Amino acid sequence: MLQIFRPIQGINMVDSDEHRKALLDQIIVGLELLEEAFEKCCKGGKFFGGERIGFMDIVLENE
Repeated sequence: MLQIFRPIQGINMVDSDEHRKALLDQIIVGLELLEEAFEKCCKGGKFFGGERIGFMDIVLENE
């Protein structure tokens, strides 16, 4: 999660477009990892826990 949050925190404080792009690239990589982990948690079901709705589904409004 730090791979996502640290670059997000710093993105408005950078002084160059190059640095901003580097931070955006880090955010994208982190989000891709997070998406992959969520897909594994879903076990092919509609919800994060499989076929039953759970806390993560409610918090993240999984459809």
